[in-house]
Amino acid sequence: MSLKQLNCANCNATIAAPQAASIIICQYCGHTFEVSTGKKWEYYMFPAYVDSSSAWRRTIQFILRRYGIPEDFNAGANLKKIELYNIPYHVFNCKAYSSCSYRGNQASYLEVKNMTVLATRTGTWLDPFAEKISFSVRGRSFFNPNQAQRSKFYLPTIDYRQAYNIAYRFITNQAMTEARKSCSGFKGVEKAEVNYIGLVHYPLWLIEYSYRRNVYRVLMDAPGGRVIYVEYPLSTRSRTVMLTTAMIMVLIGLMSGLFATIISPIGILSGIVSSLVISSPLFAKALSLKGRGSETPAHHRLSSEVRGLMEQLRLTPSFGPILE
Repeated sequence: MSLKQLNCANCNATIAAPQAASIIICQYCGHTFEVSTGKKWEYYMFPAYVDSSSAWRRTIQFILRRYGIPEDFNAGANLKKIELYNIPYHVFNCKAYSSCSYRGNQASYLEVKNMTVLATRTGTWLDPFAEKISFSVRGRSFFNPNQAQRSKFYLPTIDYRQAYNIAYRFITNQAMTEARKSCSGFKGVEKAEVNYIGLVHYPLWLIEYSYRRNVYRVLMDAPGGRVIYVEYPLSTRSRTVMLTTAMIMVLIGLMSGLFATIISPIGILSGIVSSLVISSPLFAKALSLKGRGSETPAHHRLSSEVRGLMEQLRLTPSFGPILE
């Protein structure tokens, strides 16, 4: 990554920033400013209440509660690497008002959401998860230089205007969708408000551990210790049990479908489909070639609209400015 050297206007420290950085945060004093204008910026960060030793201990405890973990996992798992990443987000409070009519009756809708927009990409396996994480802004605090300096601290490359456009389009799409669900006489979005809360850095623990020469990954929320993504080994015995259970579910679905065919011709199809849906997680784990499972237990996905808008932003960096 190409870097540029800047001097902090507040403490005169040297800052190494990516060429594409739109907002600079000094890791020594927290002074935050926009590159293009020099304007001082509203900035917060979340504290990492969970330290590295606690993160590793929570990881082990979480994995030991999963089904199918080998009996010697606790003794055989070894921590290889644990790093704290501070990821920037633009945060907005969004409101949109829409209305519709049905048989002469009028209905109004208010859609409200605090929305986080990922402000950079790290180039690591973290990115797809960071893009979909949501969090409450109530836990934010002021700058902590110790946390910033002992972590991988990323600066924003998506500026405020681009993030604003994503937030604006998201909340108007949500308002339109809600109104259209209720009645056919949709009139449109009457008003949309997108207020900028500020730039926030959110800390995440990236953990790698080994078990029997295989390497597994974990992503953990540093403020609260939520496991966002986890990989873990599965014993051969547990995979056999899961595969057998899944096949029994499919067989039960087939038998119930055959019975239901007496009442409805599509009964067998619905029985097979429903049993496959229920048993698919077991099939996925049981047929894993590397004998590993993975979960996203606290992985809150953004709506398809937001993912589409962020993808559009990456393809066309200067798309349709709502805010200039």
